[in-house]
Amino acid sequence: MIFFPAGTDRQLKRTPWVNYALIFINVCMFILTADDIELVGGYFYALGNAIDKGSVIPGRPDILNYYLLPGDGSVLQYFSYQFLHAGWMHLVMNMVFLYAFGNAVGHYRAFEVRVPGGMVAGLGHGLMETNPVLGASGSVSAVTGAYLALFPLSNVTIVYWFIRFGEFEIASILLILFQVAQDVLLQVGGVGNTAYLAHLAGYFCGFTLGMSLLLTRIIPREPYDMLSLIEHRRRRASFKKLSEQGFQPWDHSKPGEPPRKGGAPAITEQEAE
Repeated sequence: MIFFPAGTDRQLKRTPWVNYALIFINVCMFILTADDIELVGGYFYALGNAIDKGSVIPGRPDILNYYLLPGDGSVLQYFSYQFLHAGWMHLVMNMVFLYAFGNAVGHYRAFEVRVPGGMVAGLGHGLMETNPVLGASGSVSAVTGAYLALFPLSNVTIVYWFIRFGEFEIASILLILFQVAQDVLLQVGGVGNTAYLAHLAGYFCGFTLGMSLLLTRIIPREPYDMLSLIEHRRRRASFKKLSEQGFQPWDHSKPGEPPRKGGAPAITEQEAE
């Protein structure tokens, strides 16, 4: 089964040219580097054979200098690896997610969240892994995390293929939390060679940046952003606690009088006349 987000129900206030530019740059970089990246796969295959056989280790492709190589110490790699992809499917899936969530995050926010988010994602990968990594997955996860903070109750349209094509809508909070849980399980299970830690670090960074933008009011607050939902839940919890302690907010009876059913205000004798 294949599924991907086709868009959200957020109304765009302006054309997201910056996000379009990011997508365009990624496509151009893939076209320019596809052949060199293919050589990297051959390099590691030959390297493995050379070590096994004790023969001469093959020369390292120059493009590998722009992968993220944990322990290499190059700051440039934390930026450059975000714009390299290992194949068309790798590129397309990342760009689809960037299009769906980056457009809604904002005209410049997609760039402001994506680049630092991708760098933090690289740091997250390097904390526990040693294998080289490339791709925009970590930085796109950061954009997705920011979207969760800003628009948790918006709807995302999912297009899927399973025997036939179809689509459905799902709340963004459910979709994104499902993705986070999936990455956690796959990381714990050691499934595949995907940099799941980079995804998780990206989600955390993007969500933190999104919440910071809300707390500092750098971007306008909305009735249903994540901060509003948290505040609403806290008020409900406080109200419930007071009610359990005997507080009746709708009871207008005077001291010493029994509480009136329904909390209706009392009618004095003068008013009755």
